[in-house]
Amino acid sequence: MVELEGCKIELRIFENNNQKIAELVSDKTEICNVQDLLDVMAGVHGESVQSIIIYEKSLCQGFFDLKSGLAGETMQKFSNYRMKLVPVDRSNPPVETEVPASENVRSILKRACYDCHSNESVWPWYSGVAPVSWVVAVDVNAGREELNFSTWNRLSTQQQARKLQESSGKVTDGKMPPWFYVAVHRDAALSAEEITALRDWARNAIAEQK
Repeated sequence: MVELEGCKIELRIFENNNQKIAELVSDKTEICNVQDLLDVMAGVHGESVQSIIIYEKSLCQGFFDLKSGLAGETMQKFSNYRMKLVPVDRSNPPVETEVPASENVRSILKRACYDCHSNESVWPWYSGVAPVSWVVAVDVNAGREELNFSTWNRLSTQQQARKLQESSGKVTDGKMPPWFYVAVHRDAALSAEEITALRDWARNAIAEQK
């Protein structure tokens, strides 16, 4: 339990992929300033927690407004303490760009990759049910952080080439999409022809950038 301005809230801790994650449990707004977040972080001190999940309803309106500076200061605090904040709102940020690809390749990417690697995630019904919702939120945030096709324009030519090479290798080796994702999204399974199409697309795109 953590106390914020006299109000006690619950922090639940669970594990996902050998990482400890804490979830802030509250039905009302609790986080309105950086000190509130520091109190939450202190509540899991000593638990080896790497990420803290906070639902949108627990954050004050305007939390992500750049003018307030609250989000930026918050992220800096979490970075200083080597922790990750995962706000769960199950929404999609704006799409800034479309990754250059043929219609065939893009359709494969959207079916097999976009749920975790774009701002066009399709949130299934179970993404709103704990504890599965925690895992989905963490996986989507991690996926977007690693590779986000909707913000492809933010990467330099060298970064794009590296991401294409890494992704192509994981697809070829059968590591992407992950088996546990395919288990509940059968249409994300890739055929040999589709793997070849993605590999050829990546190789050609890298060659064009040289």
